[in-house]
Amino acid sequence: MPIVMRLDRILADRKMKSNELAAMIGTSVVNLSNIKTGKIKGIRFSTLEAICEALACQPGDLIDYVPQEEYDAMMARTAARRRKTSQSAQQDLAASEASHQGSPGVATNLQTLSDLAMQTVPTLGLSGAAQL
Repeated sequence: MPIVMRLDRILADRKMKSNELAAMIGTSVVNLSNIKTGKIKGIRFSTLEAICEALACQPGDLIDYVPQEEYDAMMARTAARRRKTSQSAQQDLAASEASHQGSPGVATNLQTLSDLAMQTVPTLGLSGAAQL
């Protein structure tokens, strides 16, 4: 679809965050995110009007037409950027897991706390029904 939303650029130009705009126009952050990323089939004029009023812009500043070839290239660049980010995140996770090998994990720490709690409860003098 060669119609693209430029809301992300306008927000960046205005140094405004999505949650700020969402609060100003009375919509959810999720709905605004869908508008910003172009994951919508349409937009109500009342929503468009509220966005334009809050950002002091025109509808044409938010909505742009690009030729199909340019749109396809733009989507390919976005997909490549997402793949690179995903690969980087996986490498960071692997490095983090490798650096924590041999150290007690969360499950071990929780078991230790559970054992400590079970040792402490009988010393409180609680009746059988009140014990854990």
